[in-house]
Amino acid sequence: SPVIRHLAEQLHVDADAVRGSGPGGRVSRDDVVRAAGARRLTPRARRLIAEHGIDSRELPDARVVTGDDVLRSLTERPTAAPEPSRADTMRRHIAQLITRSWQEIPHYHVTARLDLGTATAALARHNAERPLAERLVIGAVLLSATARAAAAVPGCNGWWRDGGFEQAGAVDLGVVLSLRTGGIVVPTIPLADELTVTQMMSRLSELVQRARQGRLRASDMSEAGITVTNLGDLGAESVAGVIHPPQVVLVGFGSVRDDVWADAGSVAIRPTVVATLAGDHRAIDGVTGSRFLAQLQRAIDQLDPDEVKG
Repeated sequence: SPVIRHLAEQLHVDADAVRGSGPGGRVSRDDVVRAAGARRLTPRARRLIAEHGIDSRELPDARVVTGDDVLRSLTERPTAAPEPSRADTMRRHIAQLITRSWQEIPHYHVTARLDLGTATAALARHNAERPLAERLVIGAVLLSATARAAAAVPGCNGWWRDGGFEQAGAVDLGVVLSLRTGGIVVPTIPLADELTVTQMMSRLSELVQRARQGRLRASDMSEAGITVTNLGDLGAESVAGVIHPPQVVLVGFGSVRDDVWADAGSVAIRPTVVATLAGDHRAIDGVTGSRFLAQLQRAIDQLDPDEVKG
């Protein structure tokens, strides 16, 4: 009967192989229980097994299995591990990448404190004439200056591949962005050295908005030849970063701070920022890294926020 077959399925017994003890060889409930090892399930136990989809083999090895036995087996069942969140998956990916970077790349770091007096004065003049939505921030200046320094010192813009340095054909700048949900992404600003500060500000704002909405495009994630990370907004004085392989340079900026600055025999309080270059010693040495930082200062001083390009 359907009831007997259902019981046989619950007890993992082949109903057709059970020898019946009833009239005409009819199989009874007791016949199925005996075939299952002389174990009997109380009505409540059978109901709980059906409700929770329990495999009867998980139940205790007893002649009579009660509803309480079934409930105990439920509480002792191992719970499935929760699915990893997007942030957890991203952090694991970042951890794997950073581990690879430290294991494969012989890092060195060179640092310089840069004078931002000329740049901040130019930004103040520019922003004074514009509404809030059109104003520029120093971060756009630092990105533009980094891109132009990379164009001037091309040995810092490229990749270490197949045992040698491959110079990039253009300055495509990677920018490390933190996400509100945790983790980071590193989208790319193509041809960054050809952008004005205003254009750089626009590209940066678009990337930040798309990244935080989870709507980055495939073109946003094209390969960069050099990357910038800026933790100044979070209060870090300097950032000795880890290179994103197979790139050979990462530039880190700390917070903008007023500092005592001596220049041409006079002393003044100037806005400054600490820039740190992480270099791959297989591709470039400390001399090249220092040249890059010197060029970075020149680029900052020469940038014009009101520059217009077609």
